[in-house]
Amino acid sequence: MARRKRNPFTLAEHNALGVELQAMRDRLFDLCGVMYTRYPKKIYLRGAGKALAGVDALRASLDNRLFEEYWRGPDDDSLKHTYYRKTHPGDCDAWLMDILPKPVTSANLCDRPPR
Repeated sequence: MARRKRNPFTLAEHNALGVELQAMRDRLFDLCGVMYTRYPKKIYLRGAGKALAGVDALRASLDNRLFEEYWRGPDDDSLKHTYYRKTHPGDCDAWLMDILPKPVTSANLCDRPPR
């Protein structure tokens, strides 16, 4: 028996799904940040962290399919931000920026404690 060929998503469907998955990821990312500040790492990684990883894996798989189906060559940037959209300033949330080391600039160089 021959396999039935499935209809791939249209570009509009990929875009709509990309928006939905990004919103899900952003919300999970925010929840991970809240849990990071209030619970041991083990607790929040068990649930929200795994859910975040699952959404990321789905986005990566769909992004690969999108490029297999619609990419027209090295000069084609039209598909670039379908599943990976910039939604936060610098693509990071405030809680993540608080725990990352601050870059050294001339403005904050004197604010650093001596070593």
